[in-house]
Amino acid sequence: MGLPMDLVLIRHGESEMNAAHTRIDRGESVECLEELQKRPDALFRLTDLGIEQAKIAGAWLHEHLMAERLFNVHLVSGFNRGLETAGYRLPEVSWKTNICVHERDWGDLVGVPKAERHTQYALIFDRRKA
Repeated sequence: MGLPMDLVLIRHGESEMNAAHTRIDRGESVECLEELQKRPDALFRLTDLGIEQAKIAGAWLHEHLMAERLFNVHLVSGFNRGLETAGYRLPEVSWKTNICVHERDWGDLVGVPKAERHTQYALIFDRRKA
């Protein structure tokens, strides 16, 4: 097999933490924020909106890309939200989990609202600017 001709990258649908950050940014309270902050990043699930986004992306892929070509491999991260997105997006495809396919790990920042990140972790953000 030669080198791939096409590479398509698609992010997961809205996750529980994405939804929590959106509500916080709007000034709304998040009842389960403490519980979410204790959960490892890889375990966040899709919200109902995230499921709909995955289905819409799957329909778009079928209409615009998959009708024209077959892909040799379909890779997905092992994160729950990625696996769920893949399953809703292209359920008929055989997905291969790959540990190298994942988004940035926010570590200690995963549950910290965006507005608080720069105050609680000012030194870290200052180092990134340098």
